[in-house]
Amino acid sequence: MQRTLASLSLAFAGLFVSAAQSAHAQTPDLLYYEFDELSGTDTANAATPGVGANPPSVGTHVLTGTGGQFGGALGSVGGAGATSFVNTGWATQLSGDFTIAFWLDLTGSTALNPFMYLLGDLSASSLRCFTNGAAGVGNLTLRSTPWTTGVVVPGGADSAAPHHIAFVYSASAGELRGYRDGVRVATASVAPATYSGTGPFRVGAYSTTSPMANGVKLDEFRLYSSALSDAQIAATWNVALGGPPAPVVYCTTGTTSNGCSASIGSSGAASASGATPFTISVSAVEGQRQGLIFYGLDNTGFAPNPWGTGFFCVKPPVQRSFPQNSGGTAGACDGAMTLDWNAFHVLLPGALGQPFAAGDRIYLQGWFRDPASFPVTAFSNALEVTLGP
Repeated sequence: MQRTLASLSLAFAGLFVSAAQSAHAQTPDLLYYEFDELSGTDTANAATPGVGANPPSVGTHVLTGTGGQFGGALGSVGGAGATSFVNTGWATQLSGDFTIAFWLDLTGSTALNPFMYLLGDLSASSLRCFTNGAAGVGNLTLRSTPWTTGVVVPGGADSAAPHHIAFVYSASAGELRGYRDGVRVATASVAPATYSGTGPFRVGAYSTTSPMANGVKLDEFRLYSSALSDAQIAATWNVALGGPPAPVVYCTTGTTSNGCSASIGSSGAASASGATPFTISVSAVEGQRQGLIFYGLDNTGFAPNPWGTGFFCVKPPVQRSFPQNSGGTAGACDGAMTLDWNAFHVLLPGALGQPFAAGDRIYLQGWFRDPASFPVTAFSNALEVTLGP
């Protein structure tokens, strides 16, 4: 099919968006513990520039390797607060705005609704975070000597499911804000306060009593010397800041003979090692059609080729996955295609691009038959993905 000048101008006029145009998550400037080490007795501080020890000791807590919000987590096997904590090696110095955020999982706790401290510094005006107790059953709070009641996050210590928690102190607004899973759920007016201590600031404990309980996991601990906005919390709570950028949808899908516009998406984490599922899904496909999902490696200098009402969006050469039927109802737009790309490339060591490494990019698109259209096949839009380890 020949390109027209009009089609070429459309292709160059911004019909697709590259990953370079997507916003990158904000990296903490004080502490950022991803807890992704497979074992050992210390963890990296990925904050920029960071404070305290790097790497800090995790004490008698353990690095689980898996089961965290992303990758591994900090796990507790029980123990005393005197030894069961991440020793940041930092004497707390918070002179104004700050944000504390972390992911918490109580589903493996050996005790129902345990009272436990998750972080703090006794020497810095008793700044601390704890579950249950004065916070209420299933809740979580941040408080201190100046903030006697602090702010409570309802359901933050839910024993039935993990949650992401954030606390934001805005000095200018005189507010302490609590968030659960990216949404602000509590706001408290608080007196102006600064926190200065001899340290160390602890993660997984506060003083010598009631550290993180046996079976509990904590991940993605972040401490900023700024007050993140509601929008920033919403944009980063479910993002691994130190990992690859999120997949980016680009290009334009076509409209089929039955008015279907297939749409591509993903779930999970794309991985060079293929350790966990990474599922590509194409929805709103014509029902009962044969199709497949394919990928390429490099779109440098490539302008999407017009194809019917849509575009072929991946620069050759491409690697096809296994053919599949879209299911659904003939003549309707309820068909779908899926592919666990991680499992696919592990199964086929000779596939295009092997062996893959963290940081590599792939470009994926769905294709399926549409006999009543011209040119008798159709494409979804496309997905740009950066691989993690």
